[in-house]
Amino acid sequence: MKKNITEMRSGTGNGTEIEDWQEINWKIVNRQVFKIQKRIFKATQLTQSNGSWKKVVNLMKLLINSKSALLLAIQRVTQINKGKGTAGVDGITALTHEQRTNLIKKWNWSKVNPTKGVYIPKRNGKKRPLGIPTINDRIGQAILKMAYEPVFEVYFEPGSYGFRPGRSCHDAIQDVFSTLKKGSSHRWVLDADIKAAFDNISHEFIIEKIKGFPKRNVVLKWLKAGYMEETKFYETKTGTPQGGIISPLIANVALDGIQEWISKPMETITYKTRNRGKNIKNKKEVNKYKFARYADDFVITSQTRENLEEIIPQLESWLAQRGLKLNKAKTQIRDIRKEGFSFLGFDIRQFKGKTLRYGSNRYKRFAHKMRINAKPNAKRIPSPNAKLKEEECYSCFIIPAKKETKEFLTNIREYLKNEGRVLSFDTVLNRLNSKIIGWLNYYRFVCSKKTFRKIRKEVLDAIYRYLKRKHPKKSWKWIKRKYYTKIDQDPHNPYADIKGKRKNREVLVNAAKDVPIIRFEKVKGKNSPFDPTLIEYWKKRQTKWGKTKFAKGSKYEQIYTRQKGICPICGKPICLDEAFEVHHIVPIRDGGNNSKANLMILHQHCHKAKNKHLHKRVD
Repeated sequence: MKKNITEMRSGTGNGTEIEDWQEINWKIVNRQVFKIQKRIFKATQLTQSNGSWKKVVNLMKLLINSKSALLLAIQRVTQINKGKGTAGVDGITALTHEQRTNLIKKWNWSKVNPTKGVYIPKRNGKKRPLGIPTINDRIGQAILKMAYEPVFEVYFEPGSYGFRPGRSCHDAIQDVFSTLKKGSSHRWVLDADIKAAFDNISHEFIIEKIKGFPKRNVVLKWLKAGYMEETKFYETKTGTPQGGIISPLIANVALDGIQEWISKPMETITYKTRNRGKNIKNKKEVNKYKFARYADDFVITSQTRENLEEIIPQLESWLAQRGLKLNKAKTQIRDIRKEGFSFLGFDIRQFKGKTLRYGSNRYKRFAHKMRINAKPNAKRIPSPNAKLKEEECYSCFIIPAKKETKEFLTNIREYLKNEGRVLSFDTVLNRLNSKIIGWLNYYRFVCSKKTFRKIRKEVLDAIYRYLKRKHPKKSWKWIKRKYYTKIDQDPHNPYADIKGKRKNREVLVNAAKDVPIIRFEKVKGKNSPFDPTLIEYWKKRQTKWGKTKFAKGSKYEQIYTRQKGICPICGKPICLDEAFEVHHIVPIRDGGNNSKANLMILHQHCHKAKNKHLHKRVD
């Protein structure tokens, strides 16, 4: 029988000893933590009216001292996070179930250690410094992040999207699109870059922001802990280490407030409407600036260049209070209609005329009227009857950044040249598909069809060159007979036979050109997953966007819908940007099959945990 933990039900933190990591019921753990987080969020909202902070602090302490929070923190640090195998200055990792079980018994708020200084390469050839905390400190940071985050989610501005629950870079891009879409008078953008934001945040500013929070002194110790490079110790007088779990939250706290500050200036605009055949002039008050931020990357748009030039000195003063400053070499004001700008891996620009989807009925009608052949590379077809003002004739056009596309294709070619030499062809195709699918899923929410066709062509060309190198003495006919044309209508798509223990299957290169383009729906206002009044909103949103991982109408989409987008093991949503795996409830070796009734979709880390009661627990 499973060992349930008393404190998971009571929330008191006085639970029984856990002898086996694999026996932990993660549904109960996640439910308990999330329940307290929702209470913290609601109590924080009430402080805005009654001013009482005591209940918020008590709930935060309850969560910090909860064994459920400790279990979840250990799981995130040692199983889920990408850096789980990286040790701090003490050289300790916890990658086995036994080591994790020992952590439950031995972990405490002990002495804070300096971080381990490492450097990772950046795209421009430079190196980015990372500070890797010890396992002990990472667990503590994960616990405090659980307690602090619901409080700040009440106050964070709606235009902030980076490293926040329920928000992503796609929300930020959709926000920018909403600002610049057809009819917008905003044609100038301040493409801002903060110089080494994580390294220069003022410690005093952060400590003041968390005044009255439990374990505030521990946060200060983490900030002041310094870092080690080999055997040499360096002090940290400013900044927060980029390898720390709590660091993204600290960065958001430091940068919160820009939107509220710049939304105050208003200006009057004049526009025309028609009523009974007459032109009527109207006036209305609008925000002078629009804003979107993802972590330390943000853009500010306005109608004129002068508006943005006016705000830069004020912005520099605002950042200086937080110990930050703009990188003047990279901060530029751009004309969106002439040169555009790049943001989060996307190229954004306004074009005159309405952007039409290639192949649509409207596209064909306009192409016929204007006697234009409907070519795939046609980006826009202006309406011949358009008599709008110049500002009303511009539409926003967002595509995958050319720089990102070029880099992705370079990585694919390097992969085939290097790893492709030693791996079997079926392994090469499997790993190649993983890379392609991840890239396509990121860019499928913008005008990417033309780019996807290019990716398809370049990848197939790269595979052809790879096969020629693999079989230098064989003719093209021999290669084609061995690797092509057998299971796909496209004669240029190579395939591989995989003979496994369960069944034989055939793998094709992912058809990038067939990936549907979907318009992403931005999160509404300040909506937060911790808000207990918005449970249904988040369930629908997570299910809607989570199932876009799968082909429409496919077996896996039906399984995902049946599960309502929830992982049966941990009880948490399987979100759009999370890795997943398919699990057989009754294993094939025990007589199971591949029917929908015998399959479930799990988080990758939940599946890899190989829980002893996996097939029983979900019944």
